[in-house]
Amino acid sequence: AAVVGPAVIRARGTTVLMITLAIGELTGAVVNQLKSVTGGADGLVGFPATQALWGGEGMLEESELYNYALVVAVVAVALTLLVLRSPAGKLLTGTRGAEARMRASGHPVGRYLLVAHIGAGALAGVGGSLMVTVQQYLSPADVGFEIAAFALLAVVIGGTTSVIGALL
Repeated sequence: AAVVGPAVIRARGTTVLMITLAIGELTGAVVNQLKSVTGGADGLVGFPATQALWGGEGMLEESELYNYALVVAVVAVALTLLVLRSPAGKLLTGTRGAEARMRASGHPVGRYLLVAHIGAGALAGVGGSLMVTVQQYLSPADVGFEIAAFALLAVVIGGTTSVIGALL
């Protein structure tokens, strides 16, 4: 997200969507080509059991994995809500409604948008790691168009301003 962020934050509307989809397709193509690292089209299997932060044996039961995923998701949602209620979150909300006004009042809108883009990428990474933890498998399709389209559909159904809607 930090690498492509400067290009993405300059774009608006449908252009952002097209850039994001192009990056996803490019990533999928690269993943398919790096067979020695990513397993190519076969993907990766055989991940070790997830260790709890407090130690002990790896989580092998499905219920343990799902409870772990639930706890991580709740923490991610709580952190997102905290950020949105902070001064930086208020600035981002104001930018969504009146970006020119925020720039005119002297706020570094570009910097905040870049940090928000990187934060969104980090949240997507958390979601991806939870998916791998539960499925114990990672394939190139997991970074392809289908996943991006599913995420876009979730945004349309859940709403672009709803944190809870993102959980769909």
